[in-house]
Amino acid sequence: MSDDIVQFIHARLTEDETGASAAARPAVIPDAGGVLLVTNLRIERDALTVQRRCIMIRAMLRHAEAGGQFEKDVMVRHYGWTESELEDHPLIHARMYRDIAAYWNTHPDYQQSWRPSGPASSTPGDAVDRRTS
Repeated sequence: MSDDIVQFIHARLTEDETGASAAARPAVIPDAGGVLLVTNLRIERDALTVQRRCIMIRAMLRHAEAGGQFEKDVMVRHYGWTESELEDHPLIHARMYRDIAAYWNTHPDYQQSWRPSGPASSTPGDAVDRRTS
């Protein structure tokens, strides 16, 4: 699941960043006296907001990726989980991806299976210790 959702998020970020960069450029309108540059402050402000949101989401993705590996290591080493058990439980980084992707839930490529489903029941704080079961 996470590869598809991560690719979806990266594609949406690229689209948003490209659109924001294009929107922030002043319009060039030729007129009789030369070239007139027209800037729409609202569009520039909106573009800046999109760019800032993209920077924030990219930072969240970096944390999710790093935290995801740490979380997997804890579940395997401390609780004795297997790789297949990890795949069956929504870990924190997977929930972050779902929450981030939900921002674009009206996009045609968004998959309803990614819809956040509320707090997950298995996190490192309440995990079952597989070493003793």
